[in-house]
Order: sequence, then structure tokens, then C-alpha cells
Amino acid sequence: MEAHVYTIVSRAFDDVSQRALQKAVQSASQKAFPAAIPVPPRHQAMIDAYQPFLAVDHDVMWLLPRLYARMPEGWQKIGLGAYLRKSNFRELRSEIKVRLTDHEKLPDRTEGGINYTKVCRAKLWIESTSNSAPKVEPITLVYSANSPPRTSVPIHIGINFFEASEAPLPFSLTELEKVQLMMYGATRDKEARPAPQRPLARIQRVGLRALRLQMEAAEANPKKLN
Repeated sequence: MEAHVYTIVSRAFDDVSQRALQKAVQSASQKAFPAAIPVPPRHQAMIDAYQPFLAVDHDVMWLLPRLYARMPEGWQKIGLGAYLRKSNFRELRSEIKVRLTDHEKLPDRTEGGINYTKVCRAKLWIESTSNSAPKVEPITLVYSANSPPRTSVPIHIGINFFEASEAPLPFSLTELEKVQLMMYGATRDKEARPAPQRPLARIQRVGLRALRLQMEAAEANPKKLN
């Protein structure tokens, strides 16, 4: 599971615009990293739930120059995402860790005419490697772990993710917040249902947030994280 999560997180850096990439490279070379705009926790929770694509974009733009600054000379041309994968996720492993808890075996399931065995429900934690960074809440996953093929195949998918969910918002939206979400195009009516998120998208967003929180804490107090 660990390698799968790191791969999903690294993919967020594959489709960065050329303009954003140029800014990141310039900031990395000058060691002048732009500070993030402070977002109140309540507002951040709303963005995560109702505009998750914005949450991913914000975290990627904050992380991009900082991770570029860590790349060895000559590796910049292959791209950040490719570098993270080729280096066996060394940079990610040093900042975040992955673990599964509360395993629950589920019945086999069939989707798209394919029968899946070894189906399980578990909590996925993507956490800081230190105790000083804020914690990120776990994701509840339903997945199947596929056995390695007996013969070589072009593509082997080790894990199939079926469902992913997070705890609901710890507060109720005000009427004004519901109207604001409609104005932003995040919801269609005042029912204000959270945006549906595929398992891979949810894992990526939570992984990026854990990575950012860890690196923010290290910048704010580097000695405390040792």
C-alpha cells in the first residue's frame, strides 16, 4: 500500500502548467519560496470537501518549488513526479509515512464482470514522520489486494480501490456559506452536498496535505522536528 500511495501523490506533479513550473524552478534556484496565503481552518475544511481540486492545486503550488530545490543537479529535466518515482520516493518517505489500521475482511465483489477477492475495509493514515506537524484525519478505504501474476504481464495492478470516505465536516454550514458555495459553483443548491471524490483523488489530496503540513512545520521550527 505504501508504494501505491506515494505513486498517487507523485502523480500530482506530472500535469503542472509550464508557467507554474518556470516560477517554481526560479524560486527553487533562488531559495525564495512564496509564503502561502493563510486560510482559516473552517474555510480550508470547506474547500477540501466542496472544491477538492482547488485544495490540490494550492498544495501542489506550495510544494513544487520546495521539492524542486531538493532535486540533485541534472534531474530537473525529467520532471518532479518522475524524479520522485525514480528515486523510490526518497523525498516523500522522509516526510510522510503510510499505515493501515482497523482491517475488516469483506465478501468478494464483482464489478464490470470481474470478480475481486481479498476485499477489505481499513483506515488509511498518511501521517507526518515527526510528532510536531498537525495530524491529518484517516481515509476509510474499501479495496482488494491482488496476488502477483504467475507469468509476466504488461501491466499488473496490485491494488484496486473501490470506495474511499472521510469523516464529515465537524460543523454545519451557515446559510451564508451555502449561498457562497453556490456562487463559487461548488454546489447547485442549498442542500450543499460535498463534491464526489474518486478514491485515487481523495488519497492524493490527503497525501499532499500531510506532506505540506510536515514541510510547513519544519520551516517554522526546524529544530523541533528533529
